[in-house]
Amino acid sequence: MRNQSLSQKIIKGSFLVVALTFLSSVFSYLNRFFYSRVLSVEMYGLFYAGLGLVNTIWTFNDLGFGYSTTYLLPKYLKKNKYLLVWNVYKYGQIIQVTVSVLASLVIFLFASDLANNYFKVPGSEIMIYMFCAYLVANSLLTSLIQFFIGAQKEIYYSSIVLSRTILVIIFSIVFWYMGKTGATYFALAWAMSYFATAGVFLYFLRTKFSFLGKQKISWDSKLLKKMAGYALPTIVTTLIGAVASSGDVFFLTLYRGVRDVGIYNIIFPLASTSAMLLLPLSYLFMPLVSHLMEGEKKKVELLVGKILEVVPFAVLYIALFLSIFPSDSIRLLFGAKWLGVADKILGPLSMGYILSMAGAFLGTVVLGAGKVKERLNATILVTIASVPVNMFLIKRFGISGTVVSYIILSLFTLLMLLRIIKQVVAFTIPYTFYVKLFIGSLTIYIGFKTFGTGSLNLTTFLLTGVAYSVIYLFFGYVLRIYDIKTIKQLLGRTV
Repeated sequence: MRNQSLSQKIIKGSFLVVALTFLSSVFSYLNRFFYSRVLSVEMYGLFYAGLGLVNTIWTFNDLGFGYSTTYLLPKYLKKNKYLLVWNVYKYGQIIQVTVSVLASLVIFLFASDLANNYFKVPGSEIMIYMFCAYLVANSLLTSLIQFFIGAQKEIYYSSIVLSRTILVIIFSIVFWYMGKTGATYFALAWAMSYFATAGVFLYFLRTKFSFLGKQKISWDSKLLKKMAGYALPTIVTTLIGAVASSGDVFFLTLYRGVRDVGIYNIIFPLASTSAMLLLPLSYLFMPLVSHLMEGEKKKVELLVGKILEVVPFAVLYIALFLSIFPSDSIRLLFGAKWLGVADKILGPLSMGYILSMAGAFLGTVVLGAGKVKERLNATILVTIASVPVNMFLIKRFGISGTVVSYIILSLFTLLMLLRIIKQVVAFTIPYTFYVKLFIGSLTIYIGFKTFGTGSLNLTTFLLTGVAYSVIYLFFGYVLRIYDIKTIKQLLGRTV
């Protein structure tokens, strides 16, 4: 590993992360398919409304120290400063778990009010209690993921995500087999799975990093202050971003009820299917950009240019197919009971997700370029805009308003990130490429709609998907999207 080039590390890390995260996403989708068929629309919505609430709290319960952990660990590991490594990990873990316990206690105390006034489902208090346990388990597990990311152990942190997802579906099926179906038992399945995964990987941490286990946590005010310096802008950004990202489910629950939340949690996972392959790659861009900013800004310009071409093309592959076959996709995967509202808005939301995914990649470029404060300012502006936009559109138009709001805010975020990157490196937006992409995708859309065979069964759906993939991949060849030479030039052979 000592003589590995940066490009070799990125390629190897990319393969491991993508492969394991893809498997995790497959099991996660299988779990959603399972829930969608054994739960009623209302109970499915109740479960994901509850999960959305605690996950919103989870996003900022590390107070930003998770970023400090992943940022500082590789620096101290490289210098063999194992006491500092152990202190960084334990400080982050203690803060994260403590906050989650306190938050769980508050939720526990107000469970009855949440059940009756927010979820509007009397008797759902027990499900809320289960999610409190899940919140603590998730915080413990997240601290382990942050350690393994900082230690650059891709196989471990990717395995954590895969393991917890597999256990969730196993425990859920066990409860279903026992006749214990319902949002409460499935929430318990999530809590049990996360605690079990944390126990296994805590063992791995103790055995594979035994040299760290010999260290004893000690008070280091200078280190804590240093971590806080990185954590403060991060937690503010995360806290504000959580308001924007969770506003859709929050206002849907508040104004429309858990039934619409259930429908939205059917179409959004489908619309964001491309994330299972692409999003893990975006996490690897931050260290790459940080490296290239030191004397190789031309490569950062090249990277931004490739993101603006490759990401829209890759996301459009899924979005276009879902726009052509919305009803068949929902019916065959989740069941006919979800048809009606969901299939009408799946296509627009899928297209809007192109903006969101491009923003995710450009966001990592911004972080890699060290523009943390600028990213914070952009997040504040987006969040300020998101509250009135979500309130008005969701209250007035329900799920359709949620989709419109998501597209507007994703576009606003993307424009803000491009503006920040423009301050660091010069780049050109590939308008000509977008025109060709639009014309080609419109041609494919019209072709399949014109020669479509009506309602598809599973076999014809899969065969149609294969035919569509061949045509779309050839379209990518025509657009010269598969540019291996540029990728090699970007990664180079720098150590």
